[in-house]
Amino acid sequence: KNQRASALARRCGFPASCEFCGDIFVGRQKWHKGGMVENIDFSLADLETSALWARRAEIENLEFQKETQPEEHARAQEGAGPSMPASGTGDGYTWRDENDELEVVVQVDKGTGKKDVKVEFRKQEVRVTKPVSLSLKLFKPVDVDGCNWTLGDGSIILTLEKASAAPWPQLLA
Repeated sequence: KNQRASALARRCGFPASCEFCGDIFVGRQKWHKGGMVENIDFSLADLETSALWARRAEIENLEFQKETQPEEHARAQEGAGPSMPASGTGDGYTWRDENDELEVVVQVDKGTGKKDVKVEFRKQEVRVTKPVSLSLKLFKPVDVDGCNWTLGDGSIILTLEKASAAPWPQLLA
């Protein structure tokens, strides 16, 4: 079993039953307006399940399916139950419900340093004021003392500890 490829597929929205064996070729494409497709190279770090593109892939794949195969998309969504964690995309960020926490990934310029970042956690709001301006009024309260942020290359990863571990169907109030 190729555990790395199987984990990558799960992170991109495939079910746990999707397992890969042997050598796997992984490709990535960038779609341009007008239907133009460009192949994109991977670095070794891009193949980690925590890579920004992998965290976005599930949402982007669903959006692509909705646009290109609306009937199949509607049938798949009918079968999606409450056991599936919610996730989404906003202007300059993505988010995902992770049981008792939420992960919000904010896009910033590559090379941004920790001294260039200012994040403020409030009971029902998160504010990023440096290097970008972003204010998120949250669906439900979070435990401010359990919230933190880390800096990736080209992203700020906000980890929000929920005040109550119940699933969130949406991020914003």
